[in-house]
Amino acid sequence: KDAAKMPESSWKLFFYTVVWSYSTYLLFFAQYPFFFEPASVFYDWKKGMEVPADIAIAYLIQSSFYGHSIYATVYMDTWRKDSLVMLTHHVIAVMLLVSSYAFRYHNVGILVLFLHDFTDV
Repeated sequence: KDAAKMPESSWKLFFYTVVWSYSTYLLFFAQYPFFFEPASVFYDWKKGMEVPADIAIAYLIQSSFYGHSIYATVYMDTWRKDSLVMLTHHVIAVMLLVSSYAFRYHNVGILVLFLHDFTDV
């Protein structure tokens, strides 16, 4: 039973380690001050502002993962007691990613992804 979960758990460990490392790079080694100065996520915000390419890549990867997770939960994974809860979680995650990108709250979003992904590693 536990052996059947091993490939899925290994994949998630790998994925979350990679995306968390990328968000760590963005927050600590790129030009974004969001981690050390959280209020800066709102500086210079304007409707329709351009999303930096490196943050857009993080959003694309995360959205793709959660989109795949919806598909995998329904069609590929063994149905478990918490599958409905996980499906709901993945749908909400995609909705939050899409809405924060659409409304240009990507600065807040990258900080939230950093904090959220750490707990998944």
